[in-house]
Amino acid sequence: MNNGTGKYPILTEPQHERDFLPKIAFTLQGISTSGIHFQGEAGKETAQVACRVSVPLLSLLTGFCEAGLLYRSIATQASTATKETGLIRQSLNAHLQTHLTRYLEKVAAIEAALRQATAQLQVTLKRIALWIRPDVRVLRLMARILHAVDDKQGGTLMNAVHALSKHGDPSVAQFAQDVLVAISKPFYEMLAKWIYGGDLDDPHLEFLVQPVQAAISSKRVQSTQDAWRGKFALVDAMRPAWITPALGRKIFLIGRTLNFTRYNCHDAAFVVEHSKSAFQVLSYGDTFSLERSMDSAYSTTSQHLKNLIMDKFKLMDHLLAMKRYILLNAGDFVGVLMERLGDSLDHPASTLHRHNLTSSLSDAIQSSNAQFEPEHVLTCLDARMLDNAKGSVGWESFTLEYRLERPLDVILTEQAARQYLKIFNFLWRLSRVEYTLSSAWRRNMTAERGMLNQVTVVTADWKQVRCVIAEMIHFVCQLQYYILFEVIESSWNELQTQLADPAADLDGIMNAHSIYVASIMEKALLGSSKTKEAERDCLALLHDILKTMLLYKEQMDRLFAYTLSQYTGGGNRLYDMTRDESQADLPDENLVAIRERMDRLTVEFKECTVYLLDALEEQPSSDMSFLAVRLNYNDFYPSRKGRKARR
Repeated sequence: MNNGTGKYPILTEPQHERDFLPKIAFTLQGISTSGIHFQGEAGKETAQVACRVSVPLLSLLTGFCEAGLLYRSIATQASTATKETGLIRQSLNAHLQTHLTRYLEKVAAIEAALRQATAQLQVTLKRIALWIRPDVRVLRLMARILHAVDDKQGGTLMNAVHALSKHGDPSVAQFAQDVLVAISKPFYEMLAKWIYGGDLDDPHLEFLVQPVQAAISSKRVQSTQDAWRGKFALVDAMRPAWITPALGRKIFLIGRTLNFTRYNCHDAAFVVEHSKSAFQVLSYGDTFSLERSMDSAYSTTSQHLKNLIMDKFKLMDHLLAMKRYILLNAGDFVGVLMERLGDSLDHPASTLHRHNLTSSLSDAIQSSNAQFEPEHVLTCLDARMLDNAKGSVGWESFTLEYRLERPLDVILTEQAARQYLKIFNFLWRLSRVEYTLSSAWRRNMTAERGMLNQVTVVTADWKQVRCVIAEMIHFVCQLQYYILFEVIESSWNELQTQLADPAADLDGIMNAHSIYVASIMEKALLGSSKTKEAERDCLALLHDILKTMLLYKEQMDRLFAYTLSQYTGGGNRLYDMTRDESQADLPDENLVAIRERMDRLTVEFKECTVYLLDALEEQPSSDMSFLAVRLNYNDFYPSRKGRKARR
């Protein structure tokens, strides 16, 4: 405040108290008069006494000018509103307007008292200063709150006011609490709609729960791709300070559960019933009652959603079906499917058609125990070729897939589907090798009784083949046993235990399933990290071993064809007495080439097996060390470390 400076003219004659009394009501409202002028931009207003006054009078006028400046500033800020102004800010403005109205009523009362002044009841500036002192204090508190909230919105605005409610001055704390009661009403209305109906009515993004896209734009959360975790986000910056993080999390989960139940599970009846039974009026200061009701509501809503997922949508049926048919746990089904598809999958993938695959799948279902599966399981099972199937054979591109519709697709996410696909491709390749080797073994055992032991030139070869093929079958069978029982079955038991937990909610179910699939991925695929930089990882070694087995089987077929040709077409040569006996037992070039390739593949198989065993023993997982023991339980394959030690 200035005394005689500024652009307004200064009155040279001294002014007395009686000169200011008639215009004091204008001064208290921040309106310029002939003696006192208000000027400046919003937020930078100043007052100027444009006359000469005594020091005591100037002190009184200073108090009145302060009141006028505060009123002008508060009235300007409280009346400023746009389309972007949030509901909580609007509530604050409305509450401040209420106090400003009371202040104006006091000014009007002072003005009336001035008009009705008598000799017995004189109205002086000192008396007016005493009358408005409480109101000026309120104006100061309002200005302090406006300065604290600044440009804040929603929960951050309420937190700024809540901080003042902890002030050491009881009057400041009480005033801030009164403001909180008024401005928190929109928040509690949004809270009631969220926790009783699962609806988010927050046009200005002021609530502690926000749509994911809005939260992403503010860089507060990460996005997900499913209807459960990808629709709403808990924004901690908007959480009121009197609501603990744990309570805020429960509020978020209750509303999200109700929203998911209504719009994804299509169970609006439960939401309506919950709203009627649990409804209570919420307001600031009743946090204990809110916490107690949230505990009960969280338990009720999460358990109901779990029952829907488990009972109405048959989650366990689908998980068990995926275990049987995607993780190839149904042995009879896998065997029949191999028989139906075996010949066609030897052809290039580009020549295979989807309707042929689905026909073979249906045939395998009808010819195995899969025919007894419920309809809602069989409709989800399908067969197709991978998209990047160009240039590969059918075995490498064929896959089974299990499609789940809403709401179960929040559990079988895109990431989980990719993991299942990767596991299936590996298990399918392993089953192919086992099927191929077993078929070759059966054929050779049958042929040995009639033909193989009649062609003496390959007798030793077939003896060696039987030994090598026995090693390979043992390797594959032990690996299958490890995957089916030590990996899949144990992981399945853990999953069942977690899902049976009464405290498990949908998040718990999703996490348990993610751990289940990740555990199978890690153990069945023998880990993905290299033990040393110079070492090849276990899965790559295993793929090389399986590839070697298939190549060895091809050479077995060539040897079988050669033996058959010798047995049938070469029978006359066995009894040709004119033939030189020195050349009778000499193998031809075809047999020599077959022997060389089989010997080379045998060496490769043994070397890769030794490398794999050493790599498994160096893995941190005890399961993989146990697999190494199963594959080499009698130390048939000497480790490289052992050979180095002997050297």
